[in-house]
Amino acid sequence: MKTDGTCLFLEGKIPDITGYTREDILSGATPVISIIHPDDETEFQKGVKQLGIVPGFIIDSLIRIVRKDRGIRWLHAIIHNICDNTGTILYIQGALYDITELKTAQDEIAKTEAKWRSILTKAPATISVLDRKGNVLFLNKSHPPKKASDMVGTSAHEFLAPDQEQVLQSVLDRAFSVGEIVRFESSVKLGDTVTELLSHQVSRILWDGESAALVVSMVTTERKWLEQNLRESEEIYRAIVSASGDGIAILDKSGLITFGSPRIYDIFDIPREKKMTGVSALNFVDPAFRRMATQRITKNFSGDSGPETYECLLRKDDGIPFWGELIASPLLDDAGNVTGLLVLIRDITKRKNYEKAIADSEKKYRTIIENMQDMFYRTDLDGNILMISPHGAKLAGYDSPEEMIGLNTARDIYMDPDERERFVALLEEKGSVTNYITTLKTKNGRPVVVSASSQFCFDDSGKIVGVEGILHDITDLKRTEDRLRESESRFRAIFESAEDAIFIKNAQSRYTLVNPTMEHLFSKTADQLLNMTDTDLFGPGIAPELRAEDQRVLRGEVIRQVNTLPINGEKRKFHIVKVPIRDDSGIITGICGISREINGTGVSK
Repeated sequence: MKTDGTCLFLEGKIPDITGYTREDILSGATPVISIIHPDDETEFQKGVKQLGIVPGFIIDSLIRIVRKDRGIRWLHAIIHNICDNTGTILYIQGALYDITELKTAQDEIAKTEAKWRSILTKAPATISVLDRKGNVLFLNKSHPPKKASDMVGTSAHEFLAPDQEQVLQSVLDRAFSVGEIVRFESSVKLGDTVTELLSHQVSRILWDGESAALVVSMVTTERKWLEQNLRESEEIYRAIVSASGDGIAILDKSGLITFGSPRIYDIFDIPREKKMTGVSALNFVDPAFRRMATQRITKNFSGDSGPETYECLLRKDDGIPFWGELIASPLLDDAGNVTGLLVLIRDITKRKNYEKAIADSEKKYRTIIENMQDMFYRTDLDGNILMISPHGAKLAGYDSPEEMIGLNTARDIYMDPDERERFVALLEEKGSVTNYITTLKTKNGRPVVVSASSQFCFDDSGKIVGVEGILHDITDLKRTEDRLRESESRFRAIFESAEDAIFIKNAQSRYTLVNPTMEHLFSKTADQLLNMTDTDLFGPGIAPELRAEDQRVLRGEVIRQVNTLPINGEKRKFHIVKVPIRDDSGIITGICGISREINGTGVSK
């Protein structure tokens, strides 16, 4: 628009949103201000006036418009001004997004909020909402004697171990700043002797109009113990590949780049001073995929296809290959002709590596994750199945969950029909049941032993209407435990028989784990070496140098170098490798070192 509000250019689904044609608005027959809802007109005019006089001013708000048929539509308006080099305002441009359906959905959500809150309080998972500092805004349930309402306003940091408070804050910072869904695990003390392990999924939401973090927490004590030991036996020091954002590129019919967003430079490691326009997009595609990319570009420009998503092996500016996910959408002119191609590019190297790691793990450990998957169910008071997860149906030998809906658990699921009566009696006595061992039968009558954790479910009035819970296949769990012991045995054999000295330090550079070679080297037992520092082992002379090396590793470096160290009064030369240890959130928590003694010529003794 001009600064006086005269519309110069319109693009998009104008008739669908407003009921007017583009010509109606561009000709001035229907001024933009005339379709603004009367209740929003004054505020909108103020904003447009500011756009015309204040360089850099931005409108980012919700407005209503009155369609030609007098219907009301909600729009999200993002409008800013365009200035020349002297700061003179030339034009006003922006985008209007039709969010009517979203507003309608929000209104419906508001109407049913009480209902969902009731459901949340009965959900098996613990659901909380935190602000940026970790203060609790909402909690669906808590452990007795505390009530969930008593926890509102307290800090979630108080319930974590001291070494995990920074992990939670780091996760919250990532969720708020990037908007990504973050998963992490923690431990919570339920008394002097009981510690419960939890897995959390954190995502950014709006809560009472403000940004907040939705945290869904599940108890994973048993599963976490197995997974942690499995990771230690398989590969303790696995690095996490950082995720990358999306880039935007526009191609012409020749496949040449006419526009590239700043993120493109980051994704492809292109120097900022290097020009991208006029360069063939195929230069960034691996040769093995160029034929496929050419065919897809041709198909997009033919007008025979809409937006499509595919994966492709790409190459960075220096030739290094990486996997990318591409979303290609044709750009059309007013006549419907394809004039260009909009391509969204996402670096999915992390996802590909993760998928490969999962595939390798499944091949080696025979789908441990699948074997440990829990099965959710819900029945009415008579034991008729209302809901069951796909894995639950599979466990029971049925082809789909739909096949099990309506079956009676006492008659069709329990091996002993009287078992359900005893199970419900225990629920009535205790309110909930954890790790209840029982035997079920499959569709063909085969017995399956499971561990059940269940509770009553209630309607809005607080009346018991059924039973819901989680079933855990103990057979798969036992199989995983056996394989874990075998893997742990292999890892321990390598660690204890290695001729190199192997050690692990914490973030304070204190030794937390040493192998027998370390004990022999220093003539000390493992218990004596634990919690010692380099000052304790080598004296104050060289300790600052070693501490400086540790600080570099704790910042993410991998160090390989030769050090001369005093051992029992004798100077001896060692080739030492130090690498950082990261937790599941990618945070560095310690150092792993491997030390090999060498003679004066650099040859290993």
